[in-house]
Amino acid sequence: MHFGIIAAGEGSRLRADGILLPKPLVTLGDESMIDRLLRIFIDNGATSVSIIINEEMRELMDYWDNRDYSIPFQLITKSTLGSFDSLCSLCPTILSCPFCITTVDTIFDEVEFAEYVRCLKTTTSSGLFPVTDYVDDDSPLYIKGDLDWNIVEISDQKCDESVRYVSGGIYGFTRDISKYIHIAQQKGINRMRDFQMFLIESGLDIRMYPMKKIFDVDRKSDWEKANNFILHEFNPIES
Repeated sequence: MHFGIIAAGEGSRLRADGILLPKPLVTLGDESMIDRLLRIFIDNGATSVSIIINEEMRELMDYWDNRDYSIPFQLITKSTLGSFDSLCSLCPTILSCPFCITTVDTIFDEVEFAEYVRCLKTTTSSGLFPVTDYVDDDSPLYIKGDLDWNIVEISDQKCDESVRYVSGGIYGFTRDISKYIHIAQQKGINRMRDFQMFLIESGLDIRMYPMKKIFDVDRKSDWEKANNFILHEFNPIES
C-alpha cells in the first residue's frame, strides 16, 4: 500500500511563535513529525512512500541523506500553491491502489489509524476519509454523512446542528483519482477542501471514518497539545 505525505507548507505560523525548524522536523515526544508518520506508515504495511517538501527548505532537503527506511522512498522538492497542488504533484508517484495521503502535521492515535488502514484495504467505496468530532481548528471543514456513513456534503460552514464531524486531513482512496484531479485543475480548483467538495459533487462514493481525536499543528499552542496527546493521552501508562 502506498502512502504520501504533503509537507510543502512554509510553517509561517509556527515560525511566528518562535519555532524556527521546518515543520516536518519539529519533534513530538521523541520523534520529528516526519519520522513519526514514516514509522506509522511502515508499521501499517507501507510498500512505498512519497513526500513532497518545499524547495526552500534547505535543511529538510538534506535530512534524508544516509537514512534507510527499508521501503521505496521518493522525495519531491517543489514549492506549491497549496495542499491540492501538492496532491497533484504526488499523484504521478502513486502506482497502485489503495493509497493514503496525509498532511505532515496531522496528529492521531496510532491504534485508531491502524484500524482505519485495515478498513481502507477492504472497503468497497472509492474512498475513506477519517473525520473527528474534536473541533480545534481556525477553519474546520465540516463533513456530513448519511446513516451508512457515506459523505453527502462537505462545507466550509456547518450546514445544520446535526453535523458533528470535521475533516481529519487524511485521505484514503481505493481507485485512481487522476481523472478527477485533471478536471479539477481545468476548473481552476486550487484548495484541497474545494477538491474534496468537487469529488462529492461529482458523485464519487466516499465514506467517512470516525476517529476520536485528530488535529493539526499550526501554532505553538497546537504543538503543546500534540505533545501532551502523544506523551500522556496516547501513552496513558507513562503519564
